[in-house]
Amino acid sequence: MSSFTESAKANSANGANATFHLRWRGKKEGPYTANVIDTKLQANEIGLLHELLHNGQWITVRDFIASGEAILRAERQAKEDRERQLREQDERRQREASDKASQPPIYHPSPNLNATATATHSFNSPLVRNAVVVLIALVCICLVLWAVVTLIPQFRNIRQQANSETEGTKTTVVQTANPRAGGSDAAKNAVLARINSLEADYRNYSSELIAKQSEQAAYNTEIQDYVMDHKLACLALGIGTTGAGVLVASNKKNSDSENVGALIAIALGGSWAISNPDEAKEVGNVLMAAAVKQQDFQKQVATLQQRKDSIANELKLERAKLN
Repeated sequence: MSSFTESAKANSANGANATFHLRWRGKKEGPYTANVIDTKLQANEIGLLHELLHNGQWITVRDFIASGEAILRAERQAKEDRERQLREQDERRQREASDKASQPPIYHPSPNLNATATATHSFNSPLVRNAVVVLIALVCICLVLWAVVTLIPQFRNIRQQANSETEGTKTTVVQTANPRAGGSDAAKNAVLARINSLEADYRNYSSELIAKQSEQAAYNTEIQDYVMDHKLACLALGIGTTGAGVLVASNKKNSDSENVGALIAIALGGSWAISNPDEAKEVGNVLMAAAVKQQDFQKQVATLQQRKDSIANELKLERAKLN
């Protein structure tokens, strides 16, 4: 968990110089700077359930720190995205520069050289014209001879390939008469794909179950710490509740000693609650909220466990298909 000072920097415009009022059991104190509150938290002088005044509202220190952590995570993610974009742009520019450097230079002939070559190879002379005609005739003869020598073997190869394709078609027709091998492979691939999907779901639900159980354990530890900080209040409420339960029990007959003990328990619990109404109300609300949240944890854990067991059964059935 981040420090209170880091959360104050994220939540407040004044950052670490911001000051906050604290409240505990209706008693208000402060204002304190973020560094002072951080020191008090580390020294266990205050807890995460203390309330502080932020933007005109009283919220717990735990919720304030969680809000700051969310803001810091968002800022870190934005910074990482910007750095990644800059890095990708640099890499793209480097690749483009490397591609340009690896390309050979394009040769552009000079117009003066073209003019000189044109003037040199002039066809005004009859001797030059006759030589060109003879050269063209020789080239045509060479092309005819090349076509005769090259195309005849190619025609033979094409004919042989046609015969081979005809035989291959016959073989394919014979093979398709018994398609069991291909069908079994397709079914096996479908089963393997289903198994891979179920295994991925099983890993996901296992991770969620472990995370939810860890969250439940952390919450239990937090409630235990709260109970230890309010031992007297919890004891008084417990004694009073037990006494009331004994008196209202209708499924058995209570003895006089039991009734007297129940009245004494109610009197002890009620007297403490009357002398400490704020703390009694706060402790009662916290314990009731803890009971509700524990039930919610149990439902979520049971649901995840059921899904995990269901996927395990499906995996067992799918793997049996491969045998």
